[in-house]
Amino acid sequence: NRPTQSEIRLKPNERLPLELTVIEDFGFGDVTLLVTPDGAAAPLEVPQPAPTATASSGTYTARALLDVSALQLAPGQRRLAVQVRVRDNRPPDYDGPGVGLSEVFFVTLDEKAKSLADQVIEAQRKAVNQQINAAKKELQRAREEMRRAEEELNRSEDFTEKAKEKLNEFTEHNQTARETLEAVAATLDTPLFREPS
Repeated sequence: NRPTQSEIRLKPNERLPLELTVIEDFGFGDVTLLVTPDGAAAPLEVPQPAPTATASSGTYTARALLDVSALQLAPGQRRLAVQVRVRDNRPPDYDGPGVGLSEVFFVTLDEKAKSLADQVIEAQRKAVNQQINAAKKELQRAREEMRRAEEELNRSEDFTEKAKEKLNEFTEHNQTARETLEAVAATLDTPLFREPS
């Protein structure tokens, strides 16, 4: 799996956990984090734990940890290219071992960067806001469609009191749903979701 961002800023003492989904038939040889600092001729190779099996046959979860402070970077090395390499146990007679590589992502080291925890909360907040805004648009469209339907029915001789009652119920439920969404949005302004001052 690719990281959720191809570029990330971290404090020099941060530890960045990574998770990948791996499909494999031959078993695993090793999992290695490849970290290439600016100006380096070759990546640093950081061994990682072996993947663990999931409920799906042949599918595994690999977890890696980028511990920036343990890399012993040279002064001035502030940007890292990071990739995860997974090698299997396929024998040489079968063109082994097979090698899988994640997509590369980049880390910029910045003393003034937000903490990783704050960045995660901010990303979650943005995702929730997007979902809320999309839901509000859907509710607004539904209300407009119902309004038009009500106008059509009011012009029809077959429009009964029971149908009117159903329309009124829909309007009430729609309003309640909208108010609920607004209440959820308001919780995003609590200290948990606010950026630190």
